[in-house]
Amino acid sequence: APAPAPALARPGPTPAPLPLALRLSGGFGDLLLAGRVVEAIRALAGHGPVTAYSDRPELARLALGGRGLLAEARGLRDWPRAAGLRIEIDQFLRFADAPERWRASHPALAELIARSADRIASVRGLVARHPQLDGYWARFNLAAGRRRGDALAWSAGFDPLAAPDAARIGHAAPLTLALDEADAGPRLRLDRAGARWITLHDGFDTSAGIRPGGAVKCWPLGHWEALVRQLRAARPELKLVQIGGPTSRAIPGVDECLVSRIGLGEALWLVKGAALHIDGESGLVHAARALGTPAVVLFGPTDRDFFGYAGNLNLAADVCAPCWWSTPDWMAHCPRGLAEPECMAALAPAEVADAALRRLADDDAARAGATPALPPAERADPTARPAAPAAPPPPARPPWPHPAHAASAVSPVTSTPHSARAATRPALHPH
Repeated sequence: APAPAPALARPGPTPAPLPLALRLSGGFGDLLLAGRVVEAIRALAGHGPVTAYSDRPELARLALGGRGLLAEARGLRDWPRAAGLRIEIDQFLRFADAPERWRASHPALAELIARSADRIASVRGLVARHPQLDGYWARFNLAAGRRRGDALAWSAGFDPLAAPDAARIGHAAPLTLALDEADAGPRLRLDRAGARWITLHDGFDTSAGIRPGGAVKCWPLGHWEALVRQLRAARPELKLVQIGGPTSRAIPGVDECLVSRIGLGEALWLVKGAALHIDGESGLVHAARALGTPAVVLFGPTDRDFFGYAGNLNLAADVCAPCWWSTPDWMAHCPRGLAEPECMAALAPAEVADAALRRLADDDAARAGATPALPPAERADPTARPAAPAAPPPPARPPWPHPAHAASAVSPVTSTPHSARAATRPALHPH
Protein backbone atom coordinates (compact mmCIF):
# COMPACT_ATOMS: atom_id res chain seq x y z
CA ALA A 1 0.00 0.00 0.00
CA PRO A 2 1.24 3.54 -0.65
CA ALA A 3 2.50 5.72 2.17
CA PRO A 4 -0.24 7.77 3.87
CA ALA A 5 -0.97 11.03 2.10
CA PRO A 6 -0.41 14.25 4.02
CA ALA A 7 -3.30 15.49 6.12
CA LEU A 8 -5.89 17.56 4.34
CA ALA A 9 -5.31 21.28 4.52
CA ARG A 10 -7.49 23.14 7.00
CA PRO A 11 -10.30 24.66 4.96
CA GLY A 12 -10.77 28.40 5.06
CA PRO A 13 -14.10 30.13 4.51
CA THR A 14 -16.89 27.98 3.13
CA PRO A 15 -16.26 27.66 -0.61
CA ALA A 16 -18.81 28.52 -3.26
CA PRO A 17 -21.48 25.80 -3.68
CA LEU A 18 -20.34 23.25 -6.25
CA PRO A 19 -22.95 20.93 -7.82
CA LEU A 20 -22.33 17.22 -7.29
CA ALA A 21 -23.28 14.54 -9.83
CA LEU A 22 -23.34 10.95 -8.53
CA ARG A 23 -23.38 7.81 -10.64
CA LEU A 24 -24.74 5.20 -8.22
CA SER A 25 -24.99 1.44 -8.39
CA GLY A 26 -25.93 -1.25 -5.90
CA GLY A 27 -28.90 -1.90 -3.67
CA PHE A 28 -30.63 0.10 -0.97
CA GLY A 29 -27.99 -0.54 1.67
CA ASP A 30 -25.23 0.52 -0.71
CA LEU A 31 -27.04 3.81 -1.29
CA LEU A 32 -27.35 4.50 2.44
CA LEU A 33 -23.62 3.93 2.88
CA ALA A 34 -22.89 6.15 -0.11
CA GLY A 35 -25.03 8.95 1.32
CA ARG A 36 -22.92 9.19 4.45
CA VAL A 37 -19.71 9.74 2.45
CA VAL A 38 -21.40 12.09 -0.02
CA GLU A 39 -22.46 14.32 2.90
CA ALA A 40 -18.78 14.68 3.83
CA ILE A 41 -17.73 15.47 0.28
CA ARG A 42 -20.58 17.93 -0.13
CA ALA A 43 -19.35 19.87 2.92
CA LEU A 44 -15.98 20.36 1.21
CA ALA A 45 -17.80 21.37 -1.98
CA GLY A 46 -19.71 24.22 -0.37
CA HIS A 47 -22.99 22.31 0.14
CA GLY A 48 -24.01 22.51 -3.51
CA PRO A 49 -26.99 20.63 -5.02
CA VAL A 50 -26.67 16.86 -5.53
CA THR A 51 -28.06 14.98 -8.53
CA ALA A 52 -28.05 11.17 -8.56
CA TYR A 53 -27.92 9.06 -11.73
CA SER A 54 -28.99 5.46 -11.30
CA ASP A 55 -30.67 2.57 -13.07
CA ARG A 56 -33.22 2.77 -10.21
CA PRO A 57 -33.70 6.49 -9.55
CA GLU A 58 -36.76 5.82 -7.38
CA LEU A 59 -34.54 3.86 -4.98
CA ALA A 60 -32.05 6.72 -4.84
CA ARG A 61 -34.88 9.15 -4.02
CA LEU A 62 -36.04 6.99 -1.14
CA ALA A 63 -32.55 6.40 0.27
CA LEU A 64 -31.19 9.92 -0.12
CA GLY A 65 -33.99 12.32 -1.01
CA GLY A 66 -36.02 12.61 2.16
CA ARG A 67 -33.02 13.61 4.26
CA GLY A 68 -32.48 16.70 2.10
CA LEU A 69 -29.28 15.45 0.46
CA LEU A 70 -30.68 14.89 -3.02
CA ALA A 71 -31.99 17.61 -5.31
CA GLU A 72 -32.89 15.29 -8.18
CA ALA A 73 -32.61 11.64 -9.27
CA ARG A 74 -32.30 10.72 -12.94
CA GLY A 75 -31.77 7.63 -15.05
CA LEU A 76 -28.34 6.57 -16.25
CA ARG A 77 -29.09 7.69 -19.79
CA ASP A 78 -28.62 11.27 -18.56
CA TRP A 79 -25.18 10.64 -17.03
CA PRO A 80 -23.19 11.82 -20.10
CA ARG A 81 -24.69 15.29 -19.57
CA ALA A 82 -23.83 15.45 -15.86
CA ALA A 83 -22.09 18.65 -14.76
CA GLY A 84 -20.17 19.80 -11.70
CA LEU A 85 -18.12 17.46 -9.52
CA ARG A 86 -18.73 14.00 -10.99
CA ILE A 87 -18.40 10.96 -8.72
CA GLU A 88 -18.95 7.24 -9.38
CA ILE A 89 -19.86 5.06 -6.40
CA ASP A 90 -20.14 1.28 -6.10
CA GLN A 91 -17.83 -0.64 -3.76
CA PHE A 92 -15.35 2.13 -4.50
CA LEU A 93 -15.71 5.90 -4.79
CA ARG A 94 -13.97 7.50 -7.76
CA PHE A 95 -13.76 11.17 -8.73
CA ALA A 96 -13.96 11.81 -12.48
CA ASP A 97 -11.87 14.99 -12.38
CA ALA A 98 -8.21 15.59 -11.60
CA PRO A 99 -7.62 17.57 -8.39
CA GLU A 100 -6.11 20.48 -10.34
CA ARG A 101 -9.52 21.38 -11.70
CA TRP A 102 -10.74 22.40 -8.25
CA ARG A 103 -7.53 23.40 -6.48
CA ALA A 104 -8.02 27.17 -6.85
CA SER A 105 -11.71 27.29 -5.92
CA HIS A 106 -11.97 24.34 -3.48
CA PRO A 107 -8.47 23.50 -2.15
CA ALA A 108 -9.56 21.10 0.62
CA LEU A 109 -11.70 19.19 -1.85
CA ALA A 110 -8.81 19.05 -4.32
CA GLU A 111 -6.56 17.49 -1.68
CA LEU A 112 -9.23 14.87 -0.92
CA ILE A 113 -9.49 14.05 -4.63
CA ALA A 114 -5.69 13.69 -4.85
CA ARG A 115 -5.63 11.32 -1.90
CA SER A 116 -8.48 9.28 -3.36
CA ALA A 117 -6.70 9.04 -6.72
CA ASP A 118 -3.58 7.66 -5.04
CA ARG A 119 -5.57 5.04 -3.17
CA ILE A 120 -7.61 3.99 -6.17
CA ALA A 121 -4.38 3.64 -8.17
CA SER A 122 -2.96 1.37 -5.46
CA VAL A 123 -5.89 -1.06 -5.90
CA ARG A 124 -6.53 -0.43 -9.60
CA GLY A 125 -6.63 -4.17 -10.35
CA LEU A 126 -9.51 -4.65 -7.91
CA VAL A 127 -11.32 -1.61 -9.26
CA ALA A 128 -10.93 -2.76 -12.87
CA ARG A 129 -12.36 -6.20 -12.03
CA HIS A 130 -15.26 -5.06 -9.85
CA PRO A 131 -17.39 -6.91 -8.86
CA GLN A 132 -15.53 -10.16 -9.62
CA LEU A 133 -12.77 -9.38 -7.07
CA ASP A 134 -14.98 -7.75 -4.43
CA GLY A 135 -14.37 -10.68 -2.06
CA TYR A 136 -10.64 -9.97 -2.20
CA TRP A 137 -11.40 -6.26 -1.67
CA ALA A 138 -13.19 -7.23 1.56
CA ARG A 139 -10.22 -9.29 2.78
CA PHE A 140 -7.79 -6.51 1.82
CA ASN A 141 -9.73 -4.06 3.99
CA LEU A 142 -10.22 -6.44 6.91
CA ALA A 143 -6.45 -6.97 7.04
CA ALA A 144 -6.14 -3.21 7.58
CA GLY A 145 -8.93 -3.12 10.19
CA ARG A 146 -11.54 -1.64 7.84
CA ARG A 147 -15.12 -2.83 7.38
CA ARG A 148 -17.64 -2.14 4.61
CA GLY A 149 -18.40 1.47 5.50
CA ASP A 150 -14.75 2.19 6.25
CA ALA A 151 -13.67 0.77 2.88
CA LEU A 152 -15.87 3.16 0.90
CA ALA A 153 -14.71 6.16 2.92
CA TRP A 154 -11.06 5.11 2.54
CA SER A 155 -11.39 4.91 -1.24
CA ALA A 156 -12.84 8.44 -1.19
CA GLY A 157 -9.69 9.76 0.49
CA PHE A 158 -10.93 9.97 4.08
CA ASP A 159 -9.33 8.29 7.11
CA PRO A 160 -12.24 6.27 8.56
CA LEU A 161 -10.26 4.73 11.43
CA ALA A 162 -9.04 8.06 12.80
CA ALA A 163 -10.76 11.04 14.38
CA PRO A 164 -12.73 12.95 13.29
CA ASP A 165 -13.69 10.83 10.27
CA ALA A 166 -14.34 7.64 12.28
CA ALA A 167 -17.24 9.24 14.16
CA ARG A 168 -18.78 10.72 11.03
CA ILE A 169 -18.23 8.35 8.11
CA GLY A 170 -16.59 5.21 9.51
CA HIS A 171 -18.44 1.90 9.56
CA ALA A 172 -19.67 2.47 13.12
CA ALA A 173 -20.89 6.01 12.38
CA PRO A 174 -24.63 6.70 12.14
CA LEU A 175 -26.58 6.09 8.98
CA THR A 176 -29.40 8.49 8.16
CA LEU A 177 -32.75 7.70 6.58
CA ALA A 178 -35.78 10.00 6.46
CA LEU A 179 -39.21 8.45 5.95
CA ASP A 180 -42.28 9.81 4.18
CA GLU A 181 -45.32 10.26 6.42
CA ALA A 182 -47.55 9.15 3.56
CA ASP A 183 -46.07 5.63 3.86
CA ALA A 184 -46.80 5.21 7.58
CA GLY A 185 -50.21 3.53 7.15
CA PRO A 186 -49.27 -0.10 7.98
CA ARG A 187 -47.24 0.98 10.99
CA LEU A 188 -50.04 3.26 12.28
CA ARG A 189 -52.53 0.41 11.96
CA LEU A 190 -50.41 -1.79 14.24
CA ASP A 191 -49.81 1.10 16.63
CA ARG A 192 -53.54 1.78 16.95
CA ALA A 193 -54.12 -1.89 17.76
CA GLY A 194 -51.61 -1.62 20.60
CA ALA A 195 -49.36 -4.21 19.01
CA ARG A 196 -45.65 -4.80 19.36
CA TRP A 197 -44.04 -6.66 16.53
CA ILE A 198 -40.97 -8.26 15.02
CA THR A 199 -40.26 -7.80 11.32
CA LEU A 200 -38.89 -10.73 9.33
CA HIS A 201 -37.39 -10.49 5.86
CA ASP A 202 -36.45 -13.32 3.52
CA GLY A 203 -35.29 -11.76 0.29
CA PHE A 204 -32.53 -10.12 -1.70
CA ASP A 205 -31.97 -7.59 -4.47
CA THR A 206 -34.27 -8.15 -7.45
CA SER A 207 -31.49 -7.14 -9.83
CA ALA A 208 -29.82 -10.52 -9.13
CA GLY A 209 -32.33 -12.21 -11.46
CA ILE A 210 -32.69 -15.26 -9.18
CA ARG A 211 -35.93 -16.97 -8.19
CA PRO A 212 -37.24 -16.48 -4.62
CA GLY A 213 -35.28 -18.66 -2.23
CA GLY A 214 -32.72 -19.46 -4.90
CA ALA A 215 -29.91 -17.23 -3.69
CA VAL A 216 -27.08 -18.82 -1.71
CA LYS A 217 -27.64 -16.27 1.08
CA CYS A 218 -31.24 -17.45 1.66
CA TRP A 219 -32.00 -19.31 4.89
CA PRO A 220 -33.99 -22.55 4.30
CA LEU A 221 -37.73 -21.95 4.39
CA GLY A 222 -38.20 -24.76 6.90
CA HIS A 223 -35.80 -22.98 9.24
CA TRP A 224 -37.87 -19.81 9.02
CA GLU A 225 -41.02 -21.80 9.82
CA ALA A 226 -39.36 -23.41 12.85
CA LEU A 227 -38.15 -20.01 14.04
CA VAL A 228 -41.68 -18.61 13.84
CA ARG A 229 -43.00 -21.50 15.97
CA GLN A 230 -40.34 -20.98 18.63
CA LEU A 231 -40.82 -17.22 18.79
CA ARG A 232 -44.59 -17.57 19.03
CA ALA A 233 -44.28 -20.10 21.84
CA ALA A 234 -41.89 -17.91 23.82
CA ARG A 235 -43.37 -14.46 23.12
CA PRO A 236 -47.02 -14.88 22.03
CA GLU A 237 -47.75 -11.18 22.66
CA LEU A 238 -45.46 -10.12 19.80
CA LYS A 239 -46.80 -10.07 16.27
CA LEU A 240 -44.58 -11.62 13.61
CA VAL A 241 -44.80 -9.44 10.50
CA GLN A 242 -43.10 -10.54 7.30
CA ILE A 243 -42.06 -7.90 4.78
CA GLY A 244 -40.47 -8.43 1.39
CA GLY A 245 -40.76 -8.10 -2.35
CA PRO A 246 -40.57 -10.27 -5.46
CA THR A 247 -37.58 -12.30 -4.22
CA SER A 248 -39.19 -13.23 -0.90
CA ARG A 249 -40.98 -16.48 -0.05
CA ALA A 250 -44.01 -16.46 2.24
CA ILE A 251 -43.01 -17.83 5.65
CA PRO A 252 -45.68 -20.20 7.04
CA GLY A 253 -47.14 -19.23 10.39
CA VAL A 254 -46.43 -15.49 10.53
CA ASP A 255 -49.20 -13.25 11.84
CA GLU A 256 -49.07 -10.95 8.83
CA CYS A 257 -47.43 -11.69 5.49
CA LEU A 258 -47.07 -8.39 3.64
CA VAL A 259 -44.76 -9.73 0.93
CA SER A 260 -45.36 -7.75 -2.28
CA ARG A 261 -48.41 -6.13 -0.67
CA ILE A 262 -46.72 -2.92 0.49
CA GLY A 263 -43.95 -0.75 -0.92
CA LEU A 264 -40.46 -0.32 0.45
CA GLY A 265 -41.32 3.00 2.08
CA GLU A 266 -44.16 1.38 4.03
CA ALA A 267 -41.95 -1.55 5.02
CA LEU A 268 -39.36 0.85 6.38
CA TRP A 269 -41.93 2.36 8.75
CA LEU A 270 -42.62 -1.16 10.06
CA VAL A 271 -38.90 -1.76 10.58
CA LYS A 272 -38.64 1.56 12.43
CA GLY A 273 -41.42 0.58 14.84
CA ALA A 274 -40.34 -3.04 15.33
CA ALA A 275 -38.97 -4.39 18.59
CA LEU A 276 -36.53 -6.43 16.49
CA HIS A 277 -35.73 -7.11 12.84
CA ILE A 278 -34.63 -10.60 11.70
CA ASP A 279 -33.06 -10.88 8.27
CA GLY A 280 -30.34 -12.26 6.09
CA GLU A 281 -27.58 -9.89 5.04
CA SER A 282 -29.70 -7.42 3.05
CA GLY A 283 -30.32 -3.73 2.51
CA LEU A 284 -33.00 -3.74 5.20
CA VAL A 285 -30.29 -4.45 7.77
CA HIS A 286 -28.62 -1.16 6.84
CA ALA A 287 -32.03 0.51 6.99
CA ALA A 288 -32.67 -0.93 10.46
CA ARG A 289 -29.30 0.49 11.51
CA ALA A 290 -30.34 3.93 10.26
CA LEU A 291 -33.74 3.67 11.95
CA GLY A 292 -32.40 2.58 15.34
CA THR A 293 -33.91 -0.93 15.28
CA PRO A 294 -31.75 -3.82 16.53
CA ALA A 295 -31.40 -6.76 14.18
CA VAL A 296 -30.56 -10.44 14.21
CA VAL A 297 -28.66 -11.00 10.98
CA LEU A 298 -28.06 -14.40 9.38
CA PHE A 299 -24.71 -14.50 7.58
CA GLY A 300 -23.51 -17.16 5.15
CA PRO A 301 -21.68 -16.33 1.93
CA THR A 302 -21.03 -12.71 2.95
CA ASP A 303 -18.53 -11.94 5.69
CA ARG A 304 -20.04 -10.76 8.97
CA ASP A 305 -16.71 -9.23 9.99
CA PHE A 306 -16.88 -6.97 6.93
CA PHE A 307 -20.61 -6.24 6.75
CA GLY A 308 -21.86 -6.67 10.32
CA TYR A 309 -22.73 -3.85 12.72
CA ALA A 310 -21.93 -3.81 16.42
CA GLY A 311 -25.23 -3.65 18.27
CA ASN A 312 -26.74 -6.32 16.04
CA LEU A 313 -26.59 -10.05 16.71
CA ASN A 314 -24.55 -11.23 13.72
CA LEU A 315 -24.91 -15.00 13.44
CA ALA A 316 -22.93 -17.37 11.25
CA ALA A 317 -22.42 -21.15 11.35
CA ASP A 318 -18.73 -20.83 10.38
CA VAL A 319 -18.74 -24.18 8.58
CA CYS A 320 -16.88 -22.68 5.62
CA ALA A 321 -15.22 -19.41 4.66
CA PRO A 322 -17.25 -16.52 3.20
CA CYS A 323 -17.55 -17.05 -0.56
CA TRP A 324 -18.84 -13.61 -1.62
CA TRP A 325 -17.61 -13.12 -5.19
CA SER A 326 -15.29 -16.13 -4.98
CA THR A 327 -16.95 -17.28 -8.23
CA PRO A 328 -18.85 -15.31 -10.89
CA ASP A 329 -22.15 -17.02 -9.96
CA TRP A 330 -21.66 -17.27 -6.19
CA MET A 331 -25.09 -15.75 -5.55
CA ALA A 332 -26.98 -18.37 -7.56
CA HIS A 333 -24.82 -21.47 -7.01
CA CYS A 334 -22.90 -22.57 -3.93
CA PRO A 335 -19.20 -22.47 -4.87
CA ARG A 336 -18.81 -25.86 -3.15
CA GLY A 337 -21.42 -27.33 -5.47
CA LEU A 338 -23.95 -28.05 -2.72
CA ALA A 339 -27.62 -28.05 -3.65
CA GLU A 340 -28.39 -26.54 -0.22
CA PRO A 341 -25.62 -24.22 0.95
CA GLU A 342 -24.26 -25.57 4.22
CA CYS A 343 -23.38 -22.11 5.54
CA MET A 344 -27.07 -21.26 5.78
CA ALA A 345 -28.52 -24.70 6.52
CA ALA A 346 -26.15 -25.20 9.48
CA LEU A 347 -27.44 -22.06 11.18
CA ALA A 348 -30.03 -23.70 13.42
CA PRO A 349 -33.44 -22.12 14.10
CA ALA A 350 -32.94 -22.69 17.83
CA GLU A 351 -29.75 -20.63 17.77
CA VAL A 352 -31.50 -17.78 15.98
CA ALA A 353 -34.51 -17.94 18.30
CA ASP A 354 -32.24 -17.92 21.36
CA ALA A 355 -30.37 -14.85 20.09
CA ALA A 356 -33.62 -13.04 19.30
CA LEU A 357 -35.21 -13.85 22.64
CA ARG A 358 -32.13 -12.78 24.58
CA ARG A 359 -32.03 -9.49 22.72
CA LEU A 360 -35.73 -8.89 23.34
CA ALA A 361 -35.31 -9.68 27.03
CA ASP A 362 -32.31 -7.39 27.22
CA ASP A 363 -34.22 -4.52 25.61
CA ASP A 364 -37.24 -5.16 27.83
CA ALA A 365 -34.98 -4.96 30.89
CA ALA A 366 -33.44 -1.73 29.63
CA ARG A 367 -36.88 -0.21 29.11
CA ALA A 368 -37.82 -1.20 32.66
CA GLY A 369 -34.59 0.24 34.04
CA ALA A 370 -33.14 -3.12 35.03
CA THR A 371 -29.63 -4.40 34.43
CA PRO A 372 -29.27 -6.00 30.97
CA ALA A 373 -28.97 -9.77 30.96
CA LEU A 374 -25.98 -9.77 28.63
CA PRO A 375 -22.74 -7.80 28.85
CA PRO A 376 -22.32 -5.19 26.09
CA ALA A 377 -19.78 -7.22 24.12
CA GLU A 378 -22.03 -10.27 23.98
CA ARG A 379 -25.08 -8.18 23.13
CA ALA A 380 -23.17 -6.70 20.21
CA ASP A 381 -22.18 -10.00 18.62
CA PRO A 382 -22.30 -13.30 20.52
CA THR A 383 -20.40 -15.24 17.85
CA ALA A 384 -17.90 -12.71 16.54
CA ARG A 385 -14.51 -13.91 15.38
CA PRO A 386 -11.48 -11.96 16.59
CA ALA A 387 -11.14 -8.70 14.67
CA ALA A 388 -8.25 -8.19 12.32
CA PRO A 389 -5.49 -6.02 13.74
CA ALA A 390 -5.96 -2.38 12.92
CA ALA A 391 -3.53 -0.61 10.67
CA PRO A 392 -1.40 2.18 12.17
CA PRO A 393 -3.50 5.37 12.25
CA PRO A 394 -2.74 7.92 9.56
CA PRO A 395 -1.57 11.41 10.49
CA ALA A 396 -4.06 13.54 12.38
CA ARG A 397 -6.23 15.86 10.35
CA PRO A 398 -7.95 19.11 11.25
CA PRO A 399 -11.68 19.03 12.00
CA TRP A 400 -14.27 19.13 9.33
CA PRO A 401 -15.53 22.55 8.28
CA HIS A 402 -18.98 21.73 9.70
CA PRO A 403 -18.67 20.11 13.14
CA ALA A 404 -22.46 20.27 13.45
CA HIS A 405 -22.54 16.92 11.63
CA ALA A 406 -20.92 15.14 14.59
CA ALA A 407 -22.36 11.67 15.19
CA SER A 408 -24.52 10.39 17.98
CA ALA A 409 -25.08 6.70 18.73
CA VAL A 410 -27.92 6.52 16.21
CA SER A 411 -28.92 9.46 14.09
CA PRO A 412 -32.41 10.88 14.58
CA VAL A 413 -35.00 9.91 12.02
CA THR A 414 -37.18 12.55 10.50
CA SER A 415 -40.23 12.26 8.32
CA THR A 416 -40.92 13.94 5.03
CA PRO A 417 -44.21 15.85 4.56
CA HIS A 418 -46.64 14.79 1.87
CA SER A 419 -45.62 17.66 -0.36
CA ALA A 420 -42.05 16.35 -0.60
CA ARG A 421 -43.09 12.80 -1.52
CA ALA A 422 -41.64 11.33 -4.70
CA ALA A 423 -44.16 10.62 -7.43
CA THR A 424 -43.21 6.94 -7.69
CA ARG A 425 -42.97 4.68 -4.66
CA PRO A 426 -40.32 1.98 -4.99
CA ALA A 427 -41.33 -1.64 -4.78
CA LEU A 428 -39.75 -3.59 -1.93
CA HIS A 429 -36.46 -4.89 -3.35
CA PRO A 430 -33.67 -4.02 -0.91
CA HIS A 431 -30.21 -5.54 -1.30
